Amino acid sequence: MLRENERGVTLLELLVVISIIGILAVSLGFSFAGWMGDYRVESETKQILSDIMDARVRALTVHREHFILFDTTGYATYDDTFPPPDGDAILEKDQDTCIKQKTLDEYELKNAGVSKLPITFNIDTRGLIYPQRDIRIVHTQNPDYDCLAITQARIRMAKFNGSKCIDK
Repeated sequence: MLRENERGVTLLELLVVISIIGILAVSLGFSFAGWMGDYRVESETKQILSDIMDARVRALTVHREHFILFDTTGYATYDDTFPPPDGDAILEKDQDTCIKQKTLDEYELKNAGVSKLPITFNIDTRGLIYPQRDIRIVHTQNPDYDCLAITQARIRMAKFNGSKCIDK
């Protein structure tokens, strides 16, 4: 039995609480969608970095040059196997062994440097990469990392600032 000073929740109080919860849920939903877009761009950048590092390790391990061919839709990694057994340090797509091919369905790749894609990176038997260029992922998000700064001895994840890749 209720006493005079004990009351339940009124309909107005209940509607106010439900409205506040609804507004918070909608705002968090939009924030989550933006975060997922940022995550996808960073994930693609990390995958490209991983594939370049894998090709570099393979070049060091098997003592053969490797190539990574970038175009606007994706990239492919080749092992220099033609002519057998050690190759000739020239990419011949129809005769060298394709190790991995990846198409970026959602994004476009661009060279952040002077030349345009397609571009081929050579990885020699010492693990050094030629030429030195920046590769970026074109997107509409605001991720922490969206490009790779590729130098002869290092590959770094970076952020494109409108003209070049800047290390974070």
